[in-house]
Amino acid sequence: MLLTGYQFSFDGGMFLELMGIEPDKNEEFDMEMLTEPIAEAPERALLFAAYSNCGDNPRRKYHNWQGQYDENDVLNMVYEYLARLGYAMSDEEGSYKNGTHELFDEGAAE
Repeated sequence: MLLTGYQFSFDGGMFLELMGIEPDKNEEFDMEMLTEPIAEAPERALLFAAYSNCGDNPRRKYHNWQGQYDENDVLNMVYEYLARLGYAMSDEEGSYKNGTHELFDEGAAE
């Protein structure tokens, strides 16, 4: 991640969401909210923390506004980073990533 030239910051909201923690809107964040969920699954918490630091967001996709395949270098880097941490991509996810998924029109990956 350090060698990519991208500057990322930790997304605490994403981390809380992944950990299944939904603080009340009027409730101030307290580290105690995380104590039990992290203790229950520390490896999962580390993976979620790493992912929350990747700079990923729902607007990053492998398709353009017309639904055609569009290479995404940032998402490629996120997947590479997660793979180094042990993440295994499904076949369907891989076909979306490389533009061969049935959702794309023939020739859209060209």
